[in-house]
Amino acid sequence: MTPEQRTEKIMKKINVSRQELSSTLGISLSSVAMYFTGHHKIRKVVALAIQACYGINADWIMNGKTPIFIKQASGKLSNEAMEIAVMYNTLPKKLQPTAKTTMLGLQKLKDER
Repeated sequence: MTPEQRTEKIMKKINVSRQELSSTLGISLSSVAMYFTGHHKIRKVVALAIQACYGINADWIMNGKTPIFIKQASGKLSNEAMEIAVMYNTLPKKLQPTAKTTMLGLQKLKDER
């Protein structure tokens, strides 16, 4: 199974529409559609943003490594997600919207604890 197939499967399972995923991640609906039709590949930074927003393990998205949900592992976000949040200001402008989404997801998870 590809990262795109895993992402689409879990989004359906947790009842997140393509529109909601697009809005939450701050990326276009057409980009999300292209992930799920095989025209684009999900990059690690997008997987980390999904992890930050929905608690879905970025390693599971990218490589199929369990657990599926990050809270099953340790109740904490991965070091990679934290690094993206910390390095937000040094990222190229093209990646900043996704990093901003990651930071918002980090804050949301922090507030839930």
